[in-house]
Amino acid sequence: MMKYTFISILLLSYLNGSGQKGISVVKITDGITLTGMIEKFNASMHKIDTCSDNFGNKYICKIDKKVWYGSDRGLELPRNKLLWLKIKIKNKSIPLNVAGMFNPAFEYELSSNQFKLKKGKNGYILYSFFSDGAGTYTAYWEINNYKSHRILISTNEKYFSWQLKD
Repeated sequence: MMKYTFISILLLSYLNGSGQKGISVVKITDGITLTGMIEKFNASMHKIDTCSDNFGNKYICKIDKKVWYGSDRGLELPRNKLLWLKIKIKNKSIPLNVAGMFNPAFEYELSSNQFKLKKGKNGYILYSFFSDGAGTYTAYWEINNYKSHRILISTNEKYFSWQLKD
């Protein structure tokens, strides 16, 4: 019994320590769930590029040579990163593209109010929004035949209207 208690304590310290990670399971509807992992951002494991706007203000424009989301265009590094996200439909797990997705939530947990799933003729569209209080962005995925394709990632407010409609 002592051995299992010790292992549990080690596991919890790993998840809540400097290598902080959090796994979330979000129920979308009966039979459909999202599972994702958020981990603490470690700048030493990434290449950070800065750019300047038309007024000479510097901002972090790329992480690992790719555009990233989750910032209000400053020099502040991301706090965390969406490591992976999967949707489970009829017991089949489908990975979703999360490239460039940082600061998805204030803590290390996703919630159901960040997502909306709509059924269409040939499958589903999953709508989402992510923010840690600043740098809000939205992403859409099309899910057909147990495959997914991210069809949008944007900070443009016009793409957040899915939150207002039923």
